[in-house]
Amino acid sequence: MLIFFFTFLHSKVFGCSSVKLVEIMETQEFDTYSSARLMMEDIRDCLQERKSTMYIFPTVYVMITNEIEKKINSYGFYRNPNWMESIVIDFFKLYRYSLLNYEKGRKWLIPNTWLESFNYSKTKNASGFKSLILSMHAHINRDLAVAIHRKTPQISTCYSCKADYFATNEMFREILPELWDTMIILEPDVNSSSYENEVYEDELMRILIASRKAAWDLAVKVQTSPNVSIMAIDKRANRLTPLIKLVPDKISKISGFILNLLL
Repeated sequence: MLIFFFTFLHSKVFGCSSVKLVEIMETQEFDTYSSARLMMEDIRDCLQERKSTMYIFPTVYVMITNEIEKKINSYGFYRNPNWMESIVIDFFKLYRYSLLNYEKGRKWLIPNTWLESFNYSKTKNASGFKSLILSMHAHINRDLAVAIHRKTPQISTCYSCKADYFATNEMFREILPELWDTMIILEPDVNSSSYENEVYEDELMRILIASRKAAWDLAVKVQTSPNVSIMAIDKRANRLTPLIKLVPDKISKISGFILNLLL
């Protein structure tokens, strides 16, 4: 009873506690698309209640996951929807693994890319935009390649898998304006013109496509090249981290030079 009282009091003062967040991740189901999405929504709400910039990533993640689910359920967009669903679920499990270990204080188990992202969100002047960028770096440059590798054992001959993977870029093109509007909300002092917004969107789309292609290519190498191990995925992601950390903390400070560096 005493533990419950202090947990309740902590949540009222500081927002959703680590105890509550861990409970969400350890007790809820997450082996289906819908259950994984529901857990992600609960994670988002918990982190938002905590007023941590860590909530930005699951906010965007839920938006993307909802759109992919629509494509999976719509006839004809994906050739191999079962494979696509398995990738998305495994992708989520990797994020859950890192966040769960962080909340439980087991930082030695967390990939460096995620540790950098989580630690940044705890700094005094952490911005929502940079928190999102660091999380997307860990999510795409590290976790995505791992998920592809784990869920595509015959990657060099699964042509439908490759087609579906790159078809998802079109979905990103469709929802990028909505994602960009969400990021603008995170930084309300931005007074950029519609032209500047289009330029930013184009640059972010180029980075996204290039990063997703690199993740696929690396997963192929890990499976098909005897001299390339699964560790190559973490090594590449860790090499990119110092560059990603150069990204400004505000959207309005982004320059084409910095963005081009990330390619």
